[in-house]
Amino acid sequence: MRAEAIVACRNQLGEGATWSSRRGVLHWVDIERGELWSLDPLSGATTTARAPERLGAAVERVGGGFLLALASRFALADEDLGKIETLAAIEPGLGTRLNDGRCDRQGRYVGGTMDDTKPRQPKGAVYRVDADHRVTRLFGDVHVTNSICFSPDGRTMYFADSARKRILAYAYDIETGTPSHPRLFADLANEAGVPDGSTVDAEGCVWNARFGGGCVVRHAPDGREIARVTLAASNATCPAFGGPGLATLYVTTARAALSEEQLAAQTRAGDLFACEPGVAGLAEAAFAG
Repeated sequence: MRAEAIVACRNQLGEGATWSSRRGVLHWVDIERGELWSLDPLSGATTTARAPERLGAAVERVGGGFLLALASRFALADEDLGKIETLAAIEPGLGTRLNDGRCDRQGRYVGGTMDDTKPRQPKGAVYRVDADHRVTRLFGDVHVTNSICFSPDGRTMYFADSARKRILAYAYDIETGTPSHPRLFADLANEAGVPDGSTVDAEGCVWNARFGGGCVVRHAPDGREIARVTLAASNATCPAFGGPGLATLYVTTARAALSEEQLAAQTRAGDLFACEPGVAGLAEAAFAG
């Protein structure tokens, strides 16, 4: 399968794609520019809002507005990011920033940090934000948090530390929001690129974007690769299902880390891509707080 570019957004670091069933729009972020993008696929119209700092992720709240994973803090925001309320500063002074995250099936947000310096060290951690806005550190020893998503029943959490080139599956306690007993789900040591964002479809398969690999790979629940979507941008960053019937697979991409020669060859790098892979996605939970 092949995805085609549909929005010429030229994101420096497109990420965090999520579908709003309430509004019928796709949201995603450009981390480096601190921008929140939205697409209405019926009209093709896009809008952008600017955050006060780099923006790792943004998820809708049940009551409207967004939970933001800004570089330095978790915060609540209104629809246009004009009003922002800090919930908690995260890892001040460590040289890290917040990166990937998604809500679990119960509406708690799970996301984490990455080392913001190079060579990257395992200084980051994964956190949970509950509906009462309490922030809990779940585990550490992370270079780059990525791939967080949840099985259809919510009892498995997928996670990747991109630097280690493997996707792990955690047992996830849906009552407490606690991951435990990680096991290897997919070893990508011999694959081009590294694991970036992921999402889960209605059949329980994991779709993982490969940063540097120019593709999104569908993994069966046992970890086997069973399908691959290619695109004309090497830095695929995050997939999300949306549109009518959640039948469209959207993929964000990035211009970051590409040379001038690569950018000249990859004219759609940083754009939003899409295809119809023949399987539907699952509705994402909004943040319960």
